[in-house]
Amino acid sequence: MTLLLASLALADTTASTFDEDDGGWAGGTVESGVLTVTDGAVTLSPGRLAYFRLAARVRLVDGARLSFSAGDATLAATYGEGGILSLGTPTGAVTAAALPPFEQSWQADDATTFSGASPELVSFGGGWLLYRELDGVIYAATSPDGDAWTDAGAVLTGTDPAAVDEGGTLAVYYGCAGAICRATSFDGLTFVSAGTVLAASGPVTVAESAAGGWRAWYAPTPTDGTWTATSADGRTWTTVGLVADTSRLVDADVAVTSAATASAWSGPDGIYSTFDAPDADLSDGTADRGPLFAAGSVAWCPDVPASPALALEGYTWHLWVECAGAIGHLRGVPEPGGWVGLVAEWDGATLTTSWSGATLTTALTGASVLSLAAEGVLELDEAQVTYLLATDDTGGADDTGDTGDTGDTGDVEQIDPDDTADTDVVTGETDTAVTADTGTDGALAYNASELTGETGGWGCETATAPGFPAWILALALLFRRHA
Repeated sequence: MTLLLASLALADTTASTFDEDDGGWAGGTVESGVLTVTDGAVTLSPGRLAYFRLAARVRLVDGARLSFSAGDATLAATYGEGGILSLGTPTGAVTAAALPPFEQSWQADDATTFSGASPELVSFGGGWLLYRELDGVIYAATSPDGDAWTDAGAVLTGTDPAAVDEGGTLAVYYGCAGAICRATSFDGLTFVSAGTVLAASGPVTVAESAAGGWRAWYAPTPTDGTWTATSADGRTWTTVGLVADTSRLVDADVAVTSAATASAWSGPDGIYSTFDAPDADLSDGTADRGPLFAAGSVAWCPDVPASPALALEGYTWHLWVECAGAIGHLRGVPEPGGWVGLVAEWDGATLTTSWSGATLTTALTGASVLSLAAEGVLELDEAQVTYLLATDDTGGADDTGDTGDTGDTGDVEQIDPDDTADTDVVTGETDTAVTADTGTDGALAYNASELTGETGGWGCETATAPGFPAWILALALLFRRHA
């Protein structure tokens, strides 16, 4: 019992709202349920941490940079030309990803590039290929840089092309006589047909799967909604199931990166986007944003744009759309203003962050302060923090609640290998066998079974009581906007 009570002191819980400034987060001003910071930071200082998880809803209203820091690790979103999302430490490697399509200002070319419909853009062979459909024929165009294009003429007979680079071989999926066919090419211009691969009459998009192989999003019929299928080789497909009704993911194009899955699709008034984790199937409609680009946004698109093609060049998004019988191009420039879901979790060794689905990780050795900062105006209207505190005490002698344990160091019991049937002197009950903790002075250690509520080994539990860390993880620091 002594050990449990001492360990409970390592955690704290504070409940608050942003209806008033109650001192939970230091810095900024609170008004109308929103915490606002201008060219500064807000911090939360619970103490030296052994674990934490932050989930927040945040945005940069205007400005150049928004960041989250824990220890010496910083996740930063920079806006403007060349803006990116990055995570790293001063001495470690920095990983980066493109900011979501909904955090872009879409800069349109002055005029359309080609006539036709159903554009598809793919990076291949050191350059770019643009496919489009015109009167049941698929045409190709080539470009070394994505700016200057050369029309290469007709390459296939079919509709709604979707292209993927399969590592030196380009595969194009396209509509053919009420089904989806596949053809392959070594140069993107001369194709060999492999015949029908999917029974579907609607448009299809194919992207590399984060789990390996390929994933397709397609409509079996125009009224069936959007389904997904998976394949190990691009030729034999297994249907997974329905992911969206006919109100979303219409004629979608999908781009999968190591950090996220992004899509652009035709909505009722323009082009919408769904942005989620790398392994997402895009079934989560709460991740939908838009319209990114609507009718009348530029002179060459007086109608509702449709059939988007979305592609990433480095950290820059490119969008091609069909509008009024022609195809035009837009380039994304990161722009602040949108609300973002930020999640950061540290397990004592690795910090994993999610920026509305874009996932980045870095090594992190320690943290005691969590901080949100802005070059500009930052708003925070929801934040929940769950954490475990580490201990700095040195009085970690044997736990008096168990007999037979030796060699405890720090405040966490270090169980010897033959800890199989210790008798609790408080309850009179016998605990069950547990695995050895490796806790040393100044560190909070636990094994996986204890974290999920294993009984035994903590010196005060009963046969049915949950283990100590499960109790601690139930304590949360909660901030929430009230309507």
